[in-house]
Amino acid sequence: MVKLPDNQKRRPVKAANPKLLAGDSSMIQPIGDSNVSIGRRYWARQLIERQTPERPMYGSTDWLMLPNDHPDKVAACVVAAECWATIADTLEADLRNEVYQSQKAFKRGEDAAYRASWEAHRKQFPMPRRMTSFMERRARQLEAAKPRPGDYMGRGEGA
Repeated sequence: MVKLPDNQKRRPVKAANPKLLAGDSSMIQPIGDSNVSIGRRYWARQLIERQTPERPMYGSTDWLMLPNDHPDKVAACVVAAECWATIADTLEADLRNEVYQSQKAFKRGEDAAYRASWEAHRKQFPMPRRMTSFMERRARQLEAAKPRPGDYMGRGEGA
């Protein structure tokens, strides 16, 4: 458990959505579904549609040779920006999914290690063929504790 500094308090944990815990990422809504995102994508689409079929890739030598107001140069910048913006729109869902998959993989490895350890223990210490009940074991103990012929019983009274 993480130790927090004295000046910080733990926030109460919100009830988790069972579908999210089960790995159902359809419940995760990307941030990009807002009106701002839709407006951004509409504006970007207009600039990208002005490009020519020979649009160079952003940052390439051909892109650097174009004048700054050339539609291909602007379109390449907008395409690169939209790639980053799209990643940002789904970043939370992608990270949540990545953490979930990592936890599942860790748990599978942990379970496999436990099973291997359990099997090794079973081989080293095999179970008896038949388990005896407590009553049977106690009866054997009492039978073994009874005096046998020839046992020295100690010094008796008056001896």
